[in-house]
Amino acid sequence: MAGPDGGINSIRLKSLVKSLIDIYSPSGKEKEISDFLTEYLGRYQLPVVNHQLEENRYNVYVLPSVRSDTVFLGHVDTVPAFDFAEYEARQKGDRISGLGAADMKAGCAAMIEAFITFHEKHGILPPAALALVVDEEENGDGTRLMLEKYSYKRAVVAEPTDLKICSGHYGYLELKLVLRGRRCHASMAGQEHNAIFAILKILMNLTGYLDEEWKEVTYNIRDVHSSDAGFAVPDKCQASLDLHVPPNITLARVKKDIRRVLRPWLSREKGQMQFSMVSPGYRLSEKNSLVILLKRIYERYKLDFEAEFFRSHSDASLLRAARIAPIILGPGQLALAHSNNEAVSFSQTVMAGRVYLSLLEKIAAGKKLLR
Repeated sequence: MAGPDGGINSIRLKSLVKSLIDIYSPSGKEKEISDFLTEYLGRYQLPVVNHQLEENRYNVYVLPSVRSDTVFLGHVDTVPAFDFAEYEARQKGDRISGLGAADMKAGCAAMIEAFITFHEKHGILPPAALALVVDEEENGDGTRLMLEKYSYKRAVVAEPTDLKICSGHYGYLELKLVLRGRRCHASMAGQEHNAIFAILKILMNLTGYLDEEWKEVTYNIRDVHSSDAGFAVPDKCQASLDLHVPPNITLARVKKDIRRVLRPWLSREKGQMQFSMVSPGYRLSEKNSLVILLKRIYERYKLDFEAEFFRSHSDASLLRAARIAPIILGPGQLALAHSNNEAVSFSQTVMAGRVYLSLLEKIAAGKKLLR
């Protein structure tokens, strides 16, 4: 049952957050958590629709009984566990730790609780869709499947924003570099033959340039791999870089500049480069309908209304490419996601549930569904 003040059931919410964290669900192995959510939502009389992405992987939806242009979106997959002995939920005070706590099982739980509470409180289905999708941490194929099945105009995505309202999103570039050297005995090594030396020089040159000319761009050297050469000079080395670009800078400008800087190096070292993923950023208008509704809700709860940009890659980019206007809003801090000390504030998760519920009620009031 809903709380006595008409708010969400915090005891039920805490149990759900911990249950979701305790289910290991890295990308590719989401069946157990999807099965759990299908049963859980059905237990509270919310009609569930499943769409299979591939064998043992499927999205879970709750669809409204009235026409709606809004979807609440959460992803149920996580990155792989850093330590299989430590990935499960642990609580200390207000802090709930565990794999996926911030990204984004607390956000999913808060959305689910809001949908259940709305149904219990008003006796009708919420006037929006709930989509719990797979594969966000890999290719976003769960959201792509949703977009093939359904059409929406607005979305709320429960990525960890520390409850800041993100009406804009950074663009994302994934850069891959491949260099080849000349394999020879390790005792005869020289820098002119070694692909690792060459790629390190290129990376130092590129990152130095980015630090000087593109201070707004956040970059990360994700990995550097060489061929398994044994006691020999490796003949191949490759590196991957992530670049997060503010929405006021076009990705085409950054790509063109990087190609110009790297061209002489790659030509001399006989290397190759490829932008293997290109995901443009966006910035929604301050007059966006969800932003306006959320501003009123934040005033009600005396929350600071701070519109920000979401700095990481997310499924919101896929939604925007499909001409949907996504607001990113969820409990937890992005800085703790994908880390070995991932955690979320439970009190903030409760507040997220209240905000989602209030948003559902305002959407319903606009459709004249509530008395």
